[in-house]
Amino acid sequence: MKIREKLQKLDWDNEVERLVALGYLAGREAAAREICDIHNERLAKMRDAAQSCRYYHMANAIINAGQGAGNEDDTIYSPDYAGDVTEELCADEWPIKEGRIS
Repeated sequence: MKIREKLQKLDWDNEVERLVALGYLAGREAAAREICDIHNERLAKMRDAAQSCRYYHMANAIINAGQGAGNEDDTIYSPDYAGDVTEELCADEWPIKEGRIS
């Protein structure tokens, strides 16, 4: 079963299932943001190092070959990076009061 199918079948009246689903989606968004940021930061450092080389064209060609791209716009981006689910759905009131779900 795909994630989309599971979320469509989810009983949104059940607060525990809702919290688990929101936690899962928020985790995906946090992980996507972390991975994309690390990759893009490392790529920028490689580009800077390549520009300081004597044969910078060759160094950039090696970076491009490693990235599988023919151009310099090879940053990675995931749709989860935007954090739309966290921003939209995690602004709800916290349903747990006095140790139980109300």
